Parts: sequence; C-alpha cells; structure tokens
Amino acid sequence: MKSKSLLSMLLMLFAITTMAEDLKVVTTPVDGGFTIAGQAAADKAILLYDRQEAEVVHTVLDCLMSDLKAVTKKTFVKYTAQPTTPKNPIIVGTIGQSKHIDKLIAEGKLDVSDVEGQWEAYGLQVIDNPMEGVSKALVIFGSQPRSTAYGMFHLSKMMGVSPWIWWADVTPTVKTKLYVTPGKTIVGTPSVKFRGIFVNDEDWGLRPWGARNLDTEIGNFGPKTYAVIMELMLRLRANTLWPAMHPGTRAFWYEKTNIPLITKYDIYMGSSHCEQ
Repeated sequence: MKSKSLLSMLLMLFAITTMAEDLKVVTTPVDGGFTIAGQAAADKAILLYDRQEAEVVHTVLDCLMSDLKAVTKKTFVKYTAQPTTPKNPIIVGTIGQSKHIDKLIAEGKLDVSDVEGQWEAYGLQVIDNPMEGVSKALVIFGSQPRSTAYGMFHLSKMMGVSPWIWWADVTPTVKTKLYVTPGKTIVGTPSVKFRGIFVNDEDWGLRPWGARNLDTEIGNFGPKTYAVIMELMLRLRANTLWPAMHPGTRAFWYEKTNIPLITKYDIYMGSSHCEQ
C-alpha cells in the first residue's frame, strides 16, 4: 500500500488554530442551506473562480472537483466568469486577488474582517443573493492563495474525504445528495507558522517505490512523487517540506522538473533536514 511507503516521513503538523465551526455538510435539505448536489442529476453546484488567481488555487480547485465526483458520483464544472444561467455557485477566491470575492465584499454581501490580512486564515460562508437571479452561494475565501486552498480542502473534509484518500487508499462514502447548512466557518492563523514534513530514510522504501511506480522516467525520487506528497501536505494544512537527501537520491534542486511544484502547491522548501 502507498501508506507503507510514507512511513519514512516525520510529521510536524502542530496547526492549532482559532476556529468557529458553524457550517456542516449534510445529506438532507435544510432551510436556508446551499445545495451542492440535489435529488436530480442536473441539480448540482458550479464552481466559480478568477483565472488570475495564483497557481495553487487552480491546483486545489481541480482536486476539489475530483473530490466532489468521488463523493457524489457527479461531474462538476468550473467557470472563470459568471455563466448565463448560474445555479448554486461555489465561489472560490483570495481576498484582493479574486474579482468575484472582491465584488461580494464591495457590495456588503461578504464580511472578511476575521480573515483579511491574517496569516493562512480562511472562511466558508453561505450567503444570500450573491448575484442577480441566484438565491444562495457557498463562498470559500482566503487571506492568501494557500489559505484559499486550505479552505477548499476543508470543504472536502466536511464532505467525508480523508486527507489520506490517495496515500492510504481511503475511499470516501458515496453521498449522492449534499447540502451545506446556513452559517459561517472561520479558521484563523495557525499557532505554528511553518509546519510540514521532512523525508527521511527514503532509500529503503519511498524512493524505490516512487521510482518504480511514479517517476519511472528518471528512476529516482522525482516530481510525480513530490507532487503527491505536496498535495497531502495541503490537505493536512502543512506548508513546509524538507526534501529527501540520502546519497542515492537526486537532490530536489538538481532535478529541475521538481522546481515548478513549489508554485503549483505553494510550498516552502527547506534544505538539509538534519541540520535544523
């Protein structure tokens, strides 16, 4: 199993935060709630985002769409502009970087005062009349792109998707109907600023497994292995990675195809984890 290949990672995820948890994801309709997936096959949310957002928001938006399909068995569609007939929009964006979020703020429909300017803070809220002809929207907003990504994975977790969906083969329970209760969830700044994983003793397990199953082109620890590690980190609300460094492993910075992952997943990179 993939989880056995991850035993060489030591997790340092002490992300104690201030959290106001009011929203819930349920399987029966609620008054004033938001429909993610309803009774009819066509009764499902759309995802609305800004094309100009940072790359990590695009990356995790695709993960969220995959998670939605894994749970509901329905295919969801994303838009960068408001469609002609918008229905049940999940509006995702970063304060000051998303035209959709900034418009809701300017119109007084979204209060971001608990999140704006805070390190890695985010919120989820069901709001009324987000745009003409639309009665409800679920808004996911972050103080910075990485926290917007955390907000999307927060929704995934509320739907029943484990952060270990890939690494430990945790298949989520199928729920063909999903609704969000009215309210607002705010997750504040973590008490530990830099939290993450260092990859250690990879030569007995993770490196040969990744070389055989993921990075077959280079036959070593490479970008496909690092990509699934970094996705796990975002799902766990981590932000820092100390890469593999044993003698048989290609150095992270030597393998140039690793480098684009830093912005794709918005991860801080350490150097030698044995020299803290």
